[in-house]
Amino acid sequence: MRGGRTTKLALLALVALAVVTGTASYAVGTAPATSVLTAAHAAAGLALVLLVPGSGPSRGAGCPVRRTPGAGRESLSPSCWR
Repeated sequence: MRGGRTTKLALLALVALAVVTGTASYAVGTAPATSVLTAAHAAAGLALVLLVPGSGPSRGAGCPVRRTPGAGRESLSPSCWR
């Protein structure tokens, strides 16, 4: 799945919504209104988590992984970290 302009705009809108609901929830401070704002904030955060993988090709990007036999951290870390 490759992300385009629509996905990037949706991510921008969700980040803005998360900032607004988080700030408003902190500013209001009372229990009934805060629970509604917190639910909206959680929904925006969940939507961000679900939409971010569609924003661009992440598979195959980054450093190549050197697959050497053996156990431990060295065999699992990308070679460009060394």
